[in-house]
Amino acid sequence: MTKKERVEPTGSGKYRICCVLHTILPVAVGGLIYFFFRPDTHISRFFYKVFSVTAPDSLEIVPCWLALICRNFLPDMLWAYALTATGMLVMDDGGKYSFWVCLIFITVMELCQKWGILSGTFDWLDIIFETCASALAALIVKPTKERM
Repeated sequence: MTKKERVEPTGSGKYRICCVLHTILPVAVGGLIYFFFRPDTHISRFFYKVFSVTAPDSLEIVPCWLALICRNFLPDMLWAYALTATGMLVMDDGGKYSFWVCLIFITVMELCQKWGILSGTFDWLDIIFETCASALAALIVKPTKERM
């Protein structure tokens, strides 16, 4: 069977595990980071309301610089990673177009924050960190998908 004739193993266990690890898990971890580090966001308030819990006071055991990175950049990086991984796993373009579509989407979302269309704070560093996360997803998911 040639590479062109190969059937995508969407029903295989390996493919499902890959999808969970590269799409669902990063979004879930990002949600937990919002819960612990950003109690002032819509996502956190949703968690508190649904699960009837209160915001944690603080995480004194985490160094300040790590808390800053987790609070400001890691959740966005995780959703950018998951978005790129999802595009690459779903699309059959070898990652070529889905990667660029994700980068355009990331940039447009940040610009919409700058222009006041979406709530949030525009930051060039967000675009840089999210681009790095997307590139990491492309570097990891593309060879993983090719091996399946």
